[in-house]
Amino acid sequence: MNIFSILRKNASRFISSSRNSSPELYPVKLYSSSKPPIGNMILSYLAYPVHLTDSSSELQAHSNAWESREIARIFKKLDFNIDVINWDDRTFIPHKKVDLIFDIAVNLQRIADVVRPSPIKILHRTGSDPNYQNAAEIRRVENVKRRRNSSYSPKRLAHEPELEIESLRQADFCSLLGNEHTLNTYPAEFHDKISLVPVSGSYLVPDRKPRFFVKSACGWVAIGPQNIC
Repeated sequence: MNIFSILRKNASRFISSSRNSSPELYPVKLYSSSKPPIGNMILSYLAYPVHLTDSSSELQAHSNAWESREIARIFKKLDFNIDVINWDDRTFIPHKKVDLIFDIAVNLQRIADVVRPSPIKILHRTGSDPNYQNAAEIRRVENVKRRRNSSYSPKRLAHEPELEIESLRQADFCSLLGNEHTLNTYPAEFHDKISLVPVSGSYLVPDRKPRFFVKSACGWVAIGPQNIC
């Protein structure tokens, strides 16, 4: 059974509260209840959600908060000691043996270059190939500029596409949010290491206001009828 089979099998089980360290500490540290643990892990995603309770309103926004918390809980349940850092932290350097790195962007290659022996490297991609994404964004911008006869700048560009692809190249495994179309935006040489996983969503507290939900670059967004055109 590979690591993604384990993640899919356990993803819905680890919703109950876990024992966490103080939220003022960074990186956030989670400790396995097993002695000794199976290994040490770096999770590079979002640090703050690890401390959130199930009732936290912060889990009712972008689904990356829920994902970060659940990934941490799953690997804690699998008996890893975990250092959780933010995906855009370019300064963190581990000072101990690292057995596994789980990243969503470019920290994978940066950290893997400084730890020995080489750890298992898992990349979690949350969208299309960054080069494909950038080309599509530029096409959309050009269409908007033509239709409106006005200036408009790109809003959804991946800023380090080549570094993101290098992380994919170095990764041993990759999980990808999306479907076959999403997968096919990536070079065929990487398909064997990529496992598709369903797109996650956030629980929203119901209210009496009419709501519509649209998929945007920031995930699922609730908007009122006045925004529908």
